[in-house]
Amino acid sequence: RRPPAPPAGPAALLPFRGRCVSTKLGADELRVCPFANATQTSLAGQEFVLGVFAAWRGRSLVYADGDVCGAAPRNATVSIRCGAEAYALRDAREPATCTYEATLDVPVDCDVLGMDSVPNDIVQLRADLVKAEAAALAAVNRAGDLAERLERASCAAAAMGELDDFDDSACELDEFDDYDDPYEP
Repeated sequence: RRPPAPPAGPAALLPFRGRCVSTKLGADELRVCPFANATQTSLAGQEFVLGVFAAWRGRSLVYADGDVCGAAPRNATVSIRCGAEAYALRDAREPATCTYEATLDVPVDCDVLGMDSVPNDIVQLRADLVKAEAAALAAVNRAGDLAERLERASCAAAAMGELDDFDDSACELDEFDDYDDPYEP
């Protein structure tokens, strides 16, 4: 593995060099050490290097050449949100397989970093999108669970002769004779 590139970007970020910070990425932990590396640790304790610091690009720390994932190395981009109240990592996500993104809040004024504060609105919109995507996925999963429950309950009712107008051709009626809905009190 190659060593990290020399620190680049606003000088006011240099005090954060090596000050590692973590957040959740699903059930795993994503850890970023500015100007050093980014890692992911599973619940089982397995650690993957997502990348070593490669460059400063726009408003982001870019980490590249991480552990191999399929045919390519893992990588991560960490967007800086200046003017934050506290130093924290948040909004971690994996938008593509083995490509990671997160936001690093730094308690340094945007002016000091030489950054315009307008892109913070973009960072917030991205954070809101991540939350909305998670909520949408949860809703889809819930809808799938409800559809399965409805089908099982309908098949059970058809097996007991309680539904006259139900097309039960997709039901194996014998398996529903003793159906108890696990969600019903």
